[in-house]
Amino acid sequence: MREKAEALAAVYQYVASRLESVDQRSSVLMVLCGSFVSFLAMGKPGGGDGLEALLSLLARPSMIAGVAAFMCFYLSQSVRIKQQDDLISQIVFSERDIHELIGRFNSSSPERLLCEIILNQRLIGRILARKGKFYNSGAALFCFAAFLRAVQL
Repeated sequence: MREKAEALAAVYQYVASRLESVDQRSSVLMVLCGSFVSFLAMGKPGGGDGLEALLSLLARPSMIAGVAAFMCFYLSQSVRIKQQDDLISQIVFSERDIHELIGRFNSSSPERLLCEIILNQRLIGRILARKGKFYNSGAALFCFAAFLRAVQL
């Protein structure tokens, strides 16, 4: 059983490092993208009132793509999954009575606990996949925004 626990600990460590990696890359690119959008906004000030200035900025495709990229990076940082009912998620995230959770944990067979851990890993895998999709979309949009700016759009 100890070997299984060590193997599962390694899996948790691996998945946690993948989540952290996506979050770090997304944070860095969110800062760069925000700076890029700010640079674009300073480049051609819109005249007149606030609405006219906003319309002037939104008329530029590079600005629209930059804001969309920023939003993708933001969404990558804030991906959430609805509440799950597997034991591991309940231990970590629920407000249930601790004694009830301990009793449920102690009464579970090792095979059942393994199933619970696998269910939890699938949940974390879905979170990672969603974060990755938003990150990849944001990176593509950011490159597209930079390209549009390079060709003066």
